[in-house]
Amino acid sequence: PAPTFSPTLATAATHATPATPATPAAGDPEWHHRLAGITDLDADAGLRSAGGKPESYRRILKLFAERHGADMAQIAAHIGQGDLVAAERLVHALKGAAGNVGARPIHELASGLDAALKRSDRPAIDVALVPLAERLPRLISALLAVVTEAPRATVAAATESTTEQRQLLRDLLVLLEGGDIRARHLLAARRTEYEAALGSQRYAALDQAIQRFDYTAAMQLLNDQT
Repeated sequence: PAPTFSPTLATAATHATPATPATPAAGDPEWHHRLAGITDLDADAGLRSAGGKPESYRRILKLFAERHGADMAQIAAHIGQGDLVAAERLVHALKGAAGNVGARPIHELASGLDAALKRSDRPAIDVALVPLAERLPRLISALLAVVTEAPRATVAAATESTTEQRQLLRDLLVLLEGGDIRARHLLAARRTEYEAALGSQRYAALDQAIQRFDYTAAMQLLNDQT
């Protein structure tokens, strides 16, 4: 039988409507204070995972909010259709991304749902789905209110960000030029940062090229970017 979760879960993500206040520069005390007030987010842990660079962290948070804002609607729909494999794939990605940005409670809730989906345990799936469907949209909404608009960042911060991204791209390019299979692992391990640097479409093309070992095409994509 299909799981008996509330139909409101499938539309919960659509209610994550951001406010639109002026956004202070990443790294400003006001900006950090606003992040610290977001439930289910440990901004200090997330900032550490971004190398202590506020502007990088802001970009990663923005990417997280944009990529995962519709997750609960999609996960609930897959479960309702009995496609637990597709649901587990989305939940697994959410789990990793939440951990990277410092959203530890979301990471833990997603871990519980991920485990239930792997076991095809319908009662456990229903139980695990409810709190995640309530809390993820609230987190997404709060993040969008803080990071959606471009911050009033300084030129120095922007330059630092660009330098960091270029170094990331160079590190990957060196591995590709040497035909080193570690390129695939580097791209996967630092997916959020590479996607922030390249954009979702170019990242997807790069990932596909590396997955099929077409390093020439992958290098071309990186050279076009740099």
